[in-house]
Amino acid sequence: MKEIHCPGCGKALHKFFVPTKEGVYRLRCKANNSKLFNVKVDKEGNIKSEDILRPDSK
Repeated sequence: MKEIHCPGCGKALHKFFVPTKEGVYRLRCKANNSKLFNVKVDKEGNIKSEDILRPDSK
């Protein structure tokens, strides 16, 4: 499994993702804790798509 980098801040989040379904991981931005992402990953560990579940709340 490759490291997943946060689409928000770019930091590696490989320790922070939670598998929700096979190939789909949920991760939280370290820089902005209110950001939540769903990341789809293929079998090789390449990121296919990223969905922002909770964008910046100001």
